[in-house]
Amino acid sequence: MDGLLRVLIILIVLAIPISIVWVSVIFVVSRLLTSMYFIKVGLDGQTTLTDILKLKVTIAEIKKEVFATWRFALIGGIAIVFWRLGNILASKFLTVQDVADFEIAFKVYSILMIVPSLFIGLCYKYFVQAIFEKSYHSLKEFYYACNMLFLVYSVFSYIIIYSFSKEIVVYTFGAEYVNAVEATKEIVISILIFPAILLQANVIVAMKSEQADLIFNVSALVIQLVCCVLGFLYSQSLSTINYSIIISLIFFHLAQSIFLIRKGLLTWYFTAGHYLVIGTFIVVYNYLFIKYGNVSVIVCLLLFSVISAKLLTNIFSSFSALSKPMPVSIPNLQTNDHHENA
Repeated sequence: MDGLLRVLIILIVLAIPISIVWVSVIFVVSRLLTSMYFIKVGLDGQTTLTDILKLKVTIAEIKKEVFATWRFALIGGIAIVFWRLGNILASKFLTVQDVADFEIAFKVYSILMIVPSLFIGLCYKYFVQAIFEKSYHSLKEFYYACNMLFLVYSVFSYIIIYSFSKEIVVYTFGAEYVNAVEATKEIVISILIFPAILLQANVIVAMKSEQADLIFNVSALVIQLVCCVLGFLYSQSLSTINYSIIISLIFFHLAQSIFLIRKGLLTWYFTAGHYLVIGTFIVVYNYLFIKYGNVSVIVCLLLFSVISAKLLTNIFSSFSALSKPMPVSIPNLQTNDHHENA
């Protein structure tokens, strides 16, 4: 719901010029409304926001909650630094034009990530439900269906941005920022893998393994920084930053996949197939686009639209199978002998 309100606010701002002060106020109000809705739904209407505000909270209780959730706070902070690091490095070592190009490319990328972020918020509940009930078969089926849907969405987004990046950038930001087209094409490669990273991160957290997710986040940040530093020794360009992001995301996804393979959720064949499909698609589509132009775009979009419809049908059936009351507490994931041997 919060994501949907954000999308509506963005559309309003695009249609009607509003000062940044009013935009900030609108965002605060929308977050307050979604918080009240979350409290009402989560507590079945038995407790209101007014009741919560009347409660007395001790320092000891605050410390207890902080110590219990410090990993999530660090993960959120690292995620912000990860995506702002490119902007920081561009501003320190590259030109002002490069900074603007990176910002434009990142804005396009952020818009593409709205839909996966909204959908992942829905998926987390069902991951928790399946793990709590030890329905590992249902968990695997649901994960594979979601992963395939995200892969199709990623490919769909890549086709649109790669094929029409010039028109999108010029129409949205102005002809003076046409240099940002190349940066947009580069950074959009990461859309082929980042939705899968978010999906796997939610599964890992649902397994009560947030410390592993924290380690993966820190490692990806370090790898991005190292790649940027080493890349700048050979070429101080925006492409170095963009490809450093892609390399670190590949490592991030591989680390998550290895973890889930050991837990028995994934297999090596599935992970290798995932990368084989992405690599093959990039090579084949670039060849078709160069040779046939927009005809290849239309054919690919139609094909992936049909596949998406089929995957959505499978996911909705999984939703129905897992739609049960949520448990009050989530125990640690217990793996059976098959998982230990995986």
